[in-house]
Amino acid sequence: MFINLHGGGNNPQSNDRGWAATMAQYPVQQGLCVSPRAPVDSAGSWNEPASIAALERLLVELPAKWEIDSDRVYLMGYSMGAIGVLHLGPSLPDRWAAVAASAGFNYLGGRGRAPPENLLNLPVMIQIGTADMDFQRYPLARRFAAAIRALGRQAGSGYRLEYKEHAGKGHAIDDRDTPGWLAAFNRDPLPERVVWHQPLLPLPIGTADTPKLLERNYPFHAYFRRRCYWLRNEAPAAFQRLDVTRAGNTFRIDNACHVERLTLLLDDRFVDLDAPVRVLAGERELIARRVPRTVDAVAASLVEYGDPSLMFCAELEVAAPDSVAEMEQRNLTTAADLRSRAQNHMALKRFADAAADLEAALQLEPGTAAEVLPLVRDIHKHLEDMPRFVDATRRLAAARPDDAEEQATAASVLLNVRPESLRDPMAALQCATRAMELTQRRNPQIGGLLALAQFRNGRRDEAVATAKAALAVLPPGRFPELRAELEAGLATYGAADAK
Repeated sequence: MFINLHGGGNNPQSNDRGWAATMAQYPVQQGLCVSPRAPVDSAGSWNEPASIAALERLLVELPAKWEIDSDRVYLMGYSMGAIGVLHLGPSLPDRWAAVAASAGFNYLGGRGRAPPENLLNLPVMIQIGTADMDFQRYPLARRFAAAIRALGRQAGSGYRLEYKEHAGKGHAIDDRDTPGWLAAFNRDPLPERVVWHQPLLPLPIGTADTPKLLERNYPFHAYFRRRCYWLRNEAPAAFQRLDVTRAGNTFRIDNACHVERLTLLLDDRFVDLDAPVRVLAGERELIARRVPRTVDAVAASLVEYGDPSLMFCAELEVAAPDSVAEMEQRNLTTAADLRSRAQNHMALKRFADAAADLEAALQLEPGTAAEVLPLVRDIHKHLEDMPRFVDATRRLAAARPDDAEEQATAASVLLNVRPESLRDPMAALQCATRAMELTQRRNPQIGGLLALAQFRNGRRDEAVATAKAALAVLPPGRFPELRAELEAGLATYGAADAK
């Protein structure tokens, strides 16, 4: 079964058009092709709780009506649908055999809701046009793909990625090879290793703040999962990480950060339930005993997923080892460990310690600056350490020369930061000019930023011309506040006594 998520936007008309396009979008040679209509009309509609619940319902209902192989269910999507794929793939990695996203992207870190670490056992295809710069699709898609590749290098196996750049193409690309690529994969419902991360959260929210967050924002419950392959976590929270491997009757917990208890879901397919099951943390034995088969375990796992391949007849609850405390006692020597400890410090709201670990990791691996510096910058901003905030902003702009959003952010910071002694109008002009080039001079907001930078550098005539050009590309009747801001700037730049 192929589930195809349509593109669109934040209005019914756009989503109806996107939905209609999916009916004949891909040449599916064999299988059932399902094109659902998003139940929510928003820019991130496939990531909304209602959409996630609807898709999970489809995974239960359709196999009950059709002869569908539950280990050959594929998810694909274009544009807004691709954004959904890159959320639902890492969020529900045990539901799909493979996923494919075209002309879409996902965020990393606190801006994302689906950590790429969860893709260990799920093949992913990402296709993007190199000129697809609206919403920064191309650099964000490339960055997400680079994160998956880095995880693969670190793990040594898994993290299967097929990444295709369509040179010179914009938002329209030829991705008709998608179904054929997907169909080559079968899901392994019982992988030997499960890596399962819950979402990170933006500053200054830590793990202990999760209950308060869910009280204020109930839909956020949809982003915390209680099940992944043969693991269950009854108390999911932000920043939690699990890394568990199995070999015969022995399970090893290599990482259990901010997780107090977990449940192993067991079955005769991969465990001898007539013999003791052992659970280790490092070389320390946590538990060793026989686990009974029960009807309750079968019913619970079936009700959870409605998936016969992910139905288990025994459960073993384990008190997880305190991986956070163990890491605090070690002398860390690798960048990966330092980044991991920084995440622990973030979860505990020890932000200065997190920043120190991230800077130490950058010393070991300078090539990771584009991925690490956004968090360093955000931490220093939260700590109100403005010199370090500005320094991180400059370094991030240098590390991401093709990211219009980062170039514009750097220009804005360097023009407006307080105290004024930290401002740098010349560097701001360079960043704003680069942002305009990357957006092909079509973004009126960046045009206003460039005009201000030109004016601050004494280029009044250029500032006037840039502000007029920005007003010319501003859609009539829309963004009244931006229009007023541009008009006010134009009046200032052209005034005889302008300073």
